[in-house]
Amino acid sequence: VMLYVKDMHDFYRESLEIEEVSVRNREIILSLGEVNYGIYVVDLYSGVMHTVRMPDDVGYMRERAYWEWEEALERAVQKYFHPNCREKVQKAFSLEALREAWENKEKKREMLCQRLIGGEYHFVSVTAYIHDKGKDDCFVVMAFQDVDKETRREIERNRSMMRMAAVLRAGYNKMTMVE
Repeated sequence: VMLYVKDMHDFYRESLEIEEVSVRNREIILSLGEVNYGIYVVDLYSGVMHTVRMPDDVGYMRERAYWEWEEALERAVQKYFHPNCREKVQKAFSLEALREAWENKEKKREMLCQRLIGGEYHFVSVTAYIHDKGKDDCFVVMAFQDVDKETRREIERNRSMMRMAAVLRAGYNKMTMVE
């Protein structure tokens, strides 16, 4: 009888540990969701994608709980991504490319591109976080973040610096001619 009680105690302890991890994972997903408008989990073994959070404009994805990653990526890239970015996104985040990244022990792959949001192209950061839990349990968390405001500010700051450098160079040339 004591052995049975001990086994139940171990089972109860393990179940509490699993619940603790589950709560922590939910907190992580919620915090990611605050900055990322789209979060997807792709199983690299099966190629199946599970949606954690999706933007409102991809309502068609609500039709099914699970999608084949290749099909979902193809549809999204063709419908929402800027024509200049489509091929690069397809190559970098295809199932084959993600599996290759996993085999090469990459932990993260990211790209800045443009995506249609609210009728305008926005700069978005597409990030693949590659997780390795063993040969049959490897997955990627795909996170999509709207970084348009920050990117446009950075572009404008770089342009201002380039203009300032051009003015300084022109002034320096005039100063050397006067001497």
